[in-house]
Amino acid sequence: MCRLEKSETIQATAVTEQRTRFSSLFAYAFKTYVGLCTVPTAANREPAFATYSRRDANTPRTAHSIHVLTLEQEAISRLTLFDKPDGPRLFDAFGLPSVLPD
Repeated sequence: MCRLEKSETIQATAVTEQRTRFSSLFAYAFKTYVGLCTVPTAANREPAFATYSRRDANTPRTAHSIHVLTLEQEAISRLTLFDKPDGPRLFDAFGLPSVLPD
């Protein structure tokens, strides 16, 4: 029989809450933008991804935001988001184009 200690229960609850927050963030983004696209990158030796968005199918995908993941024990412990207006300005520093070709 597996028994969770109190600290493990608190950690499991925190993970569930984080997953709910991440899900809400991405649900909003996918509802708001057409053609949302992510490109893997890294920041300060942490995994990251750059997000490009467009409002409709007739516009190009433009720089939107950079998401930096902090990992602990093979799980995401923190998501640092650089979004508009500063996020798109950082794309050049990451060597990423401001407009993503189709």
